[in-house]
Amino acid sequence: MGDYRLVARSFLETKAYEHESWGNFLDSTRKALLSTTEANWDEHWLHDLHLFNVVVSDAQQCSTHAPEIKMFIDLGDFYEALVCKQQNSLATLLHSYAAQDAAAAFRLADICGLDLLESFPQVVVSNCDQHPFFALVAQRAINDGNRIGAWAQLLAEAGLRSPLVASMMQDTDPEGQLEDSVAQVPIRESWELGALLRKSFYLQIITLALTSESKVHCRCPILDVLRRTPAPGRLWWRRVLYGHEYPVFAAGSLCVVGLLILSYGLVSALGTIRNVHGPTFIAVMLIFSLLYYVLLRALGLSTFYRTMLNLRNVSKTPSRSSSPLGSAFDIWTLAIFPSEGRLLREVAGIREGVSPASVPQAGT
Repeated sequence: MGDYRLVARSFLETKAYEHESWGNFLDSTRKALLSTTEANWDEHWLHDLHLFNVVVSDAQQCSTHAPEIKMFIDLGDFYEALVCKQQNSLATLLHSYAAQDAAAAFRLADICGLDLLESFPQVVVSNCDQHPFFALVAQRAINDGNRIGAWAQLLAEAGLRSPLVASMMQDTDPEGQLEDSVAQVPIRESWELGALLRKSFYLQIITLALTSESKVHCRCPILDVLRRTPAPGRLWWRRVLYGHEYPVFAAGSLCVVGLLILSYGLVSALGTIRNVHGPTFIAVMLIFSLLYYVLLRALGLSTFYRTMLNLRNVSKTPSRSSSPLGSAFDIWTLAIFPSEGRLLREVAGIREGVSPASVPQAGT
């Protein structure tokens, strides 16, 4: 490409698109990009393609204010020619270009008459960790109300795989255009977690994805596991208990221990009926053990749901969790509650082994 990058940046800086060298630059660069085979579509070629897109777009904008600029090409025709030469490599191009230029990836799909949702859903799932691409996907999903269920499944799978995507969606306020759709979901199927997690775009997407009957043409393995997980809405006491965090748990533990000691003291002081002293103490112990179990259960479920939604990092091996307290609760959840433990292990295994290459192409 010679001094292509230097020349391109010079045109961007000077806006001298009326110069006689502009036409030669366009023609030579276009031929060089089109003649490159897929085997050579490396990072440098993608960067050159992106730069070519930027400089041609800039020239087109300048031409509206400078009529003397005559020489520029239609990017639509250019991308059509690129696709025609490398038709079998379109998925590779979309995957690679999504990370370089999200808007251009969507434009390329539109030019080719392709629907990313139907034809290349794996491109959507694999590239949502690129913030510009995620923003465009989210906006298209919101505006495509008739297919929001299918879009939601792809966005949900992306969030369930990537903590970055999950965090971006959780940090995004609920979308007003989705409120009506979410409101139609029965409360037993709702994934709002009460005081544990604030209402967000992510929880809207999870709820819509799990209640949608739409079909998507790619595997969503973690979403499939989540379908087997009881929705928080099935637990009527979730709004009371899901807000409990470690300080409340610790305070509750001290209260339980204190009440046990107090009960033992009272029973001992009033132990005039010696025959019921032992059974009474055992009954008190059982009652408070039950209360203690309920408190543990509430805290365990809050940890479980956060982990399932990829909002709390947990490893397939409990000892590799981020904090000692987290490790203890991971071990406790896996050991004491086997049903939740199996789901956590399954999801952790998928997250550690999943990669863009493992997602099948459309129609497979």
